[in-house]
Amino acid sequence: MNDRSKRILGTLRLGNREERAALLEQMPPSSLKDEAGQLFVESDYPERRVLALSILVNSYGMGQAAEFGGDLARAAYPFAREIYEKQGSQGPLSLAAVSATASSGLNGLNLIGHYSESVEFADEVIPDLESLGDDANLPDIYAKKIEALIGLHRLDEASQLIEQAEKRTNQSTDLPRLKRILDETMARVTELPPKQGDKDASVTPGDIEKLKWLDIALDIGEGIFTKSSEEINQWKAGGINRRTSRLFLDETKGHDPVLLAKALEELSPVESWARVNGHTDIQNDTLWEIYLCHSRLGAHSEAADALQTLRRNVEKRRSGIGNPLERGGAAAKFPHLYSALCRMLLKAGRVGELLGAIEAAKGRAVADLMAQRRRQIIDEAAFAEPASRIGELMSQNNAHYLSFFVDDENTIAVLIGKDGSPQASGLIPLGKEQIRDASRSADPSLWGAGELANLGGPSESIPDSLGPLVAWLKPLFESGLIEFGDHICYSPDEHLHQIPLAYVNFMGEPLVRRVSLSRTHGVRALSLILEREASRPGAFVGVEVPGHQDLEDRAMIEHLRAACQWLAQHLPGTTIRDEEATLEAVRGAELAGRVLHFATHGVFPQPKNPFEHSGLALAGAGGLPDKERLARGDADQELLTPKWAIESGLDLAGSHVTLQACVTGLALEGIGGDALGLDWALFQLGASSLLASHWFVSAELSAEFFLRFYHSWLKRGNSRAAAWRNTVLGMMEQEGDLATPYAWAAFSLSGDWR
Repeated sequence: MNDRSKRILGTLRLGNREERAALLEQMPPSSLKDEAGQLFVESDYPERRVLALSILVNSYGMGQAAEFGGDLARAAYPFAREIYEKQGSQGPLSLAAVSATASSGLNGLNLIGHYSESVEFADEVIPDLESLGDDANLPDIYAKKIEALIGLHRLDEASQLIEQAEKRTNQSTDLPRLKRILDETMARVTELPPKQGDKDASVTPGDIEKLKWLDIALDIGEGIFTKSSEEINQWKAGGINRRTSRLFLDETKGHDPVLLAKALEELSPVESWARVNGHTDIQNDTLWEIYLCHSRLGAHSEAADALQTLRRNVEKRRSGIGNPLERGGAAAKFPHLYSALCRMLLKAGRVGELLGAIEAAKGRAVADLMAQRRRQIIDEAAFAEPASRIGELMSQNNAHYLSFFVDDENTIAVLIGKDGSPQASGLIPLGKEQIRDASRSADPSLWGAGELANLGGPSESIPDSLGPLVAWLKPLFESGLIEFGDHICYSPDEHLHQIPLAYVNFMGEPLVRRVSLSRTHGVRALSLILEREASRPGAFVGVEVPGHQDLEDRAMIEHLRAACQWLAQHLPGTTIRDEEATLEAVRGAELAGRVLHFATHGVFPQPKNPFEHSGLALAGAGGLPDKERLARGDADQELLTPKWAIESGLDLAGSHVTLQACVTGLALEGIGGDALGLDWALFQLGASSLLASHWFVSAELSAEFFLRFYHSWLKRGNSRAAAWRNTVLGMMEQEGDLATPYAWAAFSLSGDWR
């Protein structure tokens, strides 16, 4: 317990009304602070003060002021426990209210990443509740501690606690979810599984059981503060919202058009009152319920309107927060917001707004990472705003933009055609789990080595399984909107970052047979590139670093040096080789406006954070990199990582970067994971375009790819897109290894395709 919690506990135990009022004055703003605070200060009954504290802790613990919520809970719990012990189990203060005070505080501590403090607090609460036989409320406390242990990477302890918790109860909805998270974390999968439960429900039935105490408490508070008044206030608004929430949980009444319409009549004035009086939390809760009503009534456009307003409120709240954990906490109450919004906009036919929502959804996680990695606050609106003018940019550049959004069950895509027109896909029946499974077998060398991804049976190939992602484009080809040889720049989502779209089957053949392809990190990144003049570098910098074990393999060394030798024959420049190719040498080189070709080994050590531990192996104090040390993850100090590149401030303005190294195009799986990869970092530093690999490729095959690409682009004068596609098609026409997807699909072009 820290000093602030100790001071609060002293006031709770011994303070008079004036001292409680002074404590209340020091508390952060909260939507329930005035009413609950009045009860806390004025009541002479300690159980009512505990009730008020529970309400305040819950409010703060949801992210409004999560750190204070944790400190307040550390004081409120022992105070509540003392009152309960004095009154006994038959007294007016329920054990559920006591444990819920701790639960809300633990939630706040976990939200801001104070996992050690959360574990310490939980260790005080769990033995206490176990001694009281509180099997009803213990699962929630167990769950909060397990979340903290996972956050601390104390996975064995988390596993043991799950086993202990399962022996005490089989009624928890959280324990199975946390067990799945733990299993996947230990299996080196970094993305958290989707939250279980009905998509259109704001809480699960298990959550409702745990929050019954709060319903009762708030009903009491509503009776105290509203009396018979018809005027809306915070308590009356809360009562209306709670009654509507209970309606949604009834399978029969929750779909009754008459009852839903009546609920809308009650909710609309609540939303207006909350908006006018600045009660954003109440407004947001009401907007979510208004969306649910409209959605169940089939009024998709009205449902989308409610969600758009909710989205703007959430974005506004996050806009002034620099701490990524606190930014995440500000949106944690509505985990399905963007998924629901995209679905409603799709059903309403509002395709332009749908693209904006998709871009904001993908941009949210990237914005949080940029706040953490670069101390740069960029909000979702900045990622969505260019969507309104991307049509003009694509028309000017005679190309198409394709953006994907992946949720738990489906994928939604929007294409902005080269005529500027927006086209929507409908619901594509591929969700997060299916695409993640496909990404694990993205490397074609794995296709004959056991079961493929479970997308329709082990006999179905990955290119066929992922066909629905692009199958909906067929009518656009048939109508002439997309023509043979056109260019599509696409923005992946989730695990699609790990998969080359080039080999996905479309109309009976790989998509690359019909169009050229490039990737981008979203409409914002693309607009920044397209608003600059296209340019062709006039010089090069090569970086060649074999591992010291490679020196005996003359053929491998020849292939490693082939591309830079070609560049030296056609462009002015320099190559930094062998022991001289250190991080400091790269930092000191003139890189802007160059073709920057790295020929070295790539490292992507899961489950380590790729922002800090993946990248290009360069020479160090011990000379050439040791491949065995690289494989063990013991050579981070010799890696050109995304973090090193960002912190070194490399100037790559106008450059093209080729990464002739394995797995350099990968990133962290899951939302925002692309922002952890090396390619993202290089674009942040000004690079215009980039070639990077999806899997391990031999030096011989990679050299062949890049020699063909450079010849087509730099000597024959083709665009990057045409050079990339010519390279791929040319290899497909060869015999042997070059003709396999393992060779020609290994490298994706990102950024400027012109």
